[in-house]
Amino acid sequence: MIANLLHELSLSLGYDEPYDPRRIAQQPDTDRIGWKELKEIVSNTPGMAEIYSYANSDDSYKLVSPVTMGLFLEQNPVNKRDYIPTEHDCDDFSYILMGDVTRWDSDLAFGIIWGMTPSGGGHAWNWFAGTDKDIWFVEPQRDQIFKPTTLWRTSRTMI
Repeated sequence: MIANLLHELSLSLGYDEPYDPRRIAQQPDTDRIGWKELKEIVSNTPGMAEIYSYANSDDSYKLVSPVTMGLFLEQNPVNKRDYIPTEHDCDDFSYILMGDVTRWDSDLAFGIIWGMTPSGGGHAWNWFAGTDKDIWFVEPQRDQIFKPTTLWRTSRTMI
């Protein structure tokens, strides 16, 4: 009871509730994909580099629909962070989003990509395997989800 009163008092004083991705209403889909099939899908995706992974990677991963990922991104505050060149830039956004997604569901086929944007600039962003068994890219600074094209060249992909 006292904890509830203190919580209500902190809210009335303007403190926001801490962001907890596990509180998101809709959980990811439960379809799974094996490691071998995931690597095959990545290697057949235009512009994707081979997945770099640690020796103890999982045998299978959950898939998530682009709609469910979009709902997650709408509630996730990463895109509201300030961009500071060389201090808090694209790789930082992609790492933070990967951490939040991992807290939401640690079994998702979700990772980070380093590569080149269509304009030729070096960049880091995220990717995930959709329930359609296609690879989708996520631009964490703008909450954009889009299909990879050969214009986006990856040099390193991590899960």
